[in-house]
Amino acid sequence: MPRYRIEIDREKCTGDGWCADQAPETFMVDADDRALVLDPDGNWPRFILDAARGCPADAIRVFDAETGACVWPPAASPGDAATPGGPGAPAAG
Repeated sequence: MPRYRIEIDREKCTGDGWCADQAPETFMVDADDRALVLDPDGNWPRFILDAARGCPADAIRVFDAETGACVWPPAASPGDAATPGGPGAPAAG
């Protein structure tokens, strides 16, 4: 059973190739300049996570294949700019 389930948002993907450079047995860039998952177990987990973390378009999501828990990106926590009302969020009213 694969360690990870990997999703790529092909609308967000810019075809940069970072993922394929970091984990070439797991990712490839196709003829449409969009990333694809070749094999979710193709590389060591560290390389797969490095590829996801380094994606310039934040187009890769990684889940634990057994539990379904999101491994990357981390969930927003209170105080994150991405969290409504957190630093960097627009002021209400």
